[in-house]
Amino acid sequence: MAENEQELSLQEKLFCCFYVELSNPLDAAVAAGYKSSEAFSLLFEPRIKRFIKKSLKNREKLMKEGAKAALMRLAFGRTNDIAALAFSEEIPKDIDALDLFCISEIKKVKGGGVEIKLADRLEAIKMLCELEEKSKSSDKTDSFFDALKNTPPSPAGDDAENG
Repeated sequence: MAENEQELSLQEKLFCCFYVELSNPLDAAVAAGYKSSEAFSLLFEPRIKRFIKKSLKNREKLMKEGAKAALMRLAFGRTNDIAALAFSEEIPKDIDALDLFCISEIKKVKGGGVEIKLADRLEAIKMLCELEEKSKSSDKTDSFFDALKNTPPSPAGDDAENG
C-alpha cells in the first residue's frame, strides 16, 4: 500500500480534529501530543490535508443541518413550558427539565415580576425559507454544471452553421 493510501494514526486524526476546531496548527499539534515544531510539516502532509479538507466539509454540513434544526425548533416549537414558567409563582424545582429553547431574554422587572421574550417565529420562518431557496438554487447550479460536464463536445462545423 502506498504511503498516500495509508490510514492516519490516531494521533494524526487528533491533530486534524483539533486543527478543524482551533484553526491553529501550533495549538492543534500540542493538543494532539506533538511538538509545536512539527505542526506545519503535519499540516502540509497530503494525507493529512485530505483528511482535514474532508473534515471541514463534514463540519460545514453538520453546522448547516444544526442551524436548520434550530430554526425549525424556534419557528414551530412548543412553548407550553415557557408559559408554565411565566405563570408560576416561584422557580419550578424541575426547571432543568423544561424546554426553554425559544426564550431569547429573561429579566426581572422592578415591580417584582419577570419579563420573558421569545424568539421571533416569523423571522425564523423567513430564514428557513431563505435557506430552502439557496439550497434549491445551489442544486440547480450543480445539476447544470453536471449536465455541461456530461455533454459530448459538438462537431467542429456546428459553430459555423449557427453563427
